[in-house]
Amino acid sequence: PETRRLAGAEFGTSLSAADREGTRRNMLGAAVLDAGRHPRVEMRSSAVSGSLPKVTAQTWITLRGVSREVQVPAAVSLDGPRLTATGEFEIEQSAFGIEPFTAALGALSVQDRVTIRFEIAADEVLAPGR
Repeated sequence: PETRRLAGAEFGTSLSAADREGTRRNMLGAAVLDAGRHPRVEMRSSAVSGSLPKVTAQTWITLRGVSREVQVPAAVSLDGPRLTATGEFEIEQSAFGIEPFTAALGALSVQDRVTIRFEIAADEVLAPGR
């Protein structure tokens, strides 16, 4: 519910379990992510620029076997042994060979541009004897 609220007023109503399962099936199906043939979404950063707390990661994203480079801005914070990176960026599904989902003669459709929001946390783990 919180994620739907953050997405905007048009997403304010809750979904039934059957609706959620239908959405999941459509997203993972051959027409969208094709998870049967491409079960993983990969992100690999090759360089980071900027200075803390604001950085930009030069990142390769692979969806459906198609890789594209994306600049991913992030806010990085350190709290003791924990590093946290948060941010958001946009991609276009069509850049990865995905035709945005439509149903009911276009009455239900997904935009080509998708916003990806993230929060990644990492804890320092010392090697034995350190």
